[in-house]
Amino acid sequence: SKGGIRKRATYANGEMNGKVTTFFTNGRTERESNYIKGKKEGEERVYSPEGREIAVKHYKGDELHGSYEETADEGNGMSVRIRRTYDRGKIHGMEITEIIDAQGKLQYRIECRYEQGKLKDRKQIPMTKS
Repeated sequence: SKGGIRKRATYANGEMNGKVTTFFTNGRTERESNYIKGKKEGEERVYSPEGREIAVKHYKGDELHGSYEETADEGNGMSVRIRRTYDRGKIHGMEITEIIDAQGKLQYRIECRYEQGKLKDRKQIPMTKS
């Protein structure tokens, strides 16, 4: 709506190929991805409208594959940090979710174990006050 660039991409044979960058209307980078023959491949970085990195994901053949990390602001200064691993589009292995208060202190942690996208075990670990 402001006339700025929304996406910068390189194409080969009609398909995105190489680095693809999308932008917020304020001009800041929203997402940086890599494509090979029209499919996401490798690392993708996601940013907030203020320019803070909020996620790093890995892809193989357009599917999440490898490490995934994301941080989200939940309001009131609280944030959630999620770390997990994907295997061909399905969560596999340990997923760790941490809730962090406004002072940066870990409040509690949730550990989930997945096998090919299926939840096998979950435990919530409250953090002791110091």
